[in-house]
Amino acid sequence: MKSLLIVFLCIVASGSALAAPISTTALKADCDAYVRFDQSQQPTFGASYCMGYVLAFTEAAAGDMGRNPDGTFFECNWADGVSADQVTRVFIKYVNDHPESLNKRALETLWRATAESGLRTATPLAKTIVAKEQ
Repeated sequence: MKSLLIVFLCIVASGSALAAPISTTALKADCDAYVRFDQSQQPTFGASYCMGYVLAFTEAAAGDMGRNPDGTFFECNWADGVSADQVTRVFIKYVNDHPESLNKRALETLWRATAESGLRTATPLAKTIVAKEQ
């Protein structure tokens, strides 16, 4: 029954996870609650919100494309075997090591944490995409 409750809370939390900006401070508190839940099996809303946010982030970031300053493009993907639990723990470690990120948006901090840790990689695209002017 506890497992069903946690799954339900994760689904509810992930639905609006990326809709509104949340600070790194707030998400870290929720993710700390997630780690405590993982150790004690005592579910909290904060733990569920953290997991929902991280799940939404990992899904949204898979296959995301970006542009380098030189005009070339790249595609972001996750390293093999990366889990939401691992992303959560890397986020917490990153914030602990970079307290200057506490006042930033959580999304920005997740991007930095996963890129610097090597969980998320960028692959250059073979062909440059050029937008046609109309």
